Amino acid sequence: VKVAKLVDSYLQEIARDVKLTVSKFVELAESVPDCSRTSHDGLYKAIDIYLQVHQKIEKCERKRLCRILECKKLSVEASKSAAQNQLLPLRVIVQILFIEQARAVAIATTTNNIATNVETAVLRRSFTTRREEQEEEIVEIKPNGGFQGTPSRFMAFCSIPRQPKKMFCKLLSISRSLSQRI
Repeated sequence: VKVAKLVDSYLQEIARDVKLTVSKFVELAESVPDCSRTSHDGLYKAIDIYLQVHQKIEKCERKRLCRILECKKLSVEASKSAAQNQLLPLRVIVQILFIEQARAVAIATTTNNIATNVETAVLRRSFTTRREEQEEEIVEIKPNGGFQGTPSRFMAFCSIPRQPKKMFCKLLSISRSLSQRI
């Protein structure tokens, strides 16, 4: 992990070199095993610096450069920066937006499950005290409807396509701004 961070820092430094080719940059980045990089934030910064310095590189070289970046391993801050980075290929931006949407849905689902558990516990207590008084049955109120036994990963996967406008809204604005430049 320390070596990966060191290599990423080195990549950030050499990315400013105008004579550095894409193949050399990729070769150095790939010299570190993927399992050693717990976060790809440093690698993203190096790629960003390289793209800023080498703005004239071809589209295929940009794609080749960004293939080494694993979007799932970016932090929230790095993902926000990358989603707004107009130098990255459009495929990478879409992938980042999709991953962030999936993370948001997963967090919302987790939060909803925690709230449901707290709500259920409160209701059980109130029903238990009533039952002791009136001998009523314990009834659990389930706000999710019919999704009680469904795993949260499945719910997160199913809920992604519900609002595609949110996910592609940013993409369309970036696409329009790029077409206006040309």
